Amino acid sequence: MSQYYSTIVPVLLQVSGRPDNEYSARASAYEALSTLVTYSARDTMPIVQNIASEVVSRLESTISMQSQVTTTEDKGNLEELQTNILALLTNVIRKLGADVIGAADNLMERFLNLLGAQEANSLIEEDILISISALSSAIGENFMNYMPAFIPYLTKSLENVESPTCLTATGLVGDLAQNLGLQLGEYLNGLMTILGNNLNNPDVKRELRPVIVSAFGDVASAIGPAFEPYLEYVMNICTAAASIEPEDHSIETTDYIFNLRESVLDCFVGITAGFGEQPEKLYPVVGSILQYIQKVSQDPALSTSESVARSATGLLGDIAAMYPQGQFKAYYEEQWVTDYIKRTRSNGLFDEKTKDAARWAREQQKRQQQIPGLLG
Repeated sequence: MSQYYSTIVPVLLQVSGRPDNEYSARASAYEALSTLVTYSARDTMPIVQNIASEVVSRLESTISMQSQVTTTEDKGNLEELQTNILALLTNVIRKLGADVIGAADNLMERFLNLLGAQEANSLIEEDILISISALSSAIGENFMNYMPAFIPYLTKSLENVESPTCLTATGLVGDLAQNLGLQLGEYLNGLMTILGNNLNNPDVKRELRPVIVSAFGDVASAIGPAFEPYLEYVMNICTAAASIEPEDHSIETTDYIFNLRESVLDCFVGITAGFGEQPEKLYPVVGSILQYIQKVSQDPALSTSESVARSATGLLGDIAAMYPQGQFKAYYEEQWVTDYIKRTRSNGLFDEKTKDAARWAREQQKRQQQIPGLLG
């Protein structure tokens, strides 16, 4: 397919550059370009870089157009164009990876300018944050250079709980933690406070809560033992979230409770991973984590979910490996552990990765059971 890029891409760029979107031609051209970028081979990287240069230029031109639109139709047309440009640019950034570092200053300047030009609850704020997330993943710790300028926009998005953008911003906190690690420290207290306030806000949209809980786990796994000051607070949040019962039996409520309980498990996975090198600091809360895994194993919906089963059995194995002296041997001698691992391993609908997690858990369980007594 590579040999056709030099012919196809210029045509698509021309079509995507038209001033209108009649018959969705412009949007379709952007989608086609995004697909070509996603599946491009190494020998087409110069063409991908040319696409990047062109769409960055187009993005810049749309910023100056913000103040010129006067009608609802014009505004909708501009937002549709910006959404298409940002989606393509996000794919380009992901494809180029670390090679995008040379253009990072230019990209971030455009993203910040675009954020600054938006009205409250703009439809494209979410798309901008997704592009910024892609950039932070691509350049890693180098993204720290942009945090002073970006943090006011991120804070504003997190505090705007009525906007769908808050959901994306919450996920971005986890992404930034993974990409920046301990460097995020100077901003962490403020971000954790906002997330905690959002979680405790009775008026917040409930679909936001699982995303917040998962974000806590992402932060924990990224900064490791430095998460200790937040450990008790987050464990209390997880305990409260896990105890929420459905108010009704609607599909929406059932899905919400499932997602919330799975997010608690994800958070525990992140916390456990973060304290892997210092298990003594995790020790006080391990019992609560194991008790939650037991609750998961007995829940018909959760225990038969592959993603949940993989995380839960993997976590059983990880905790056992962290405490080889048998501090939690009694838990691993309980029948529910054996039964849950066996059910996961024998489930014909689960893939090998999930069954490998169960095998790992079984191996570690056996080691725990073979410990003659609590050592040390």
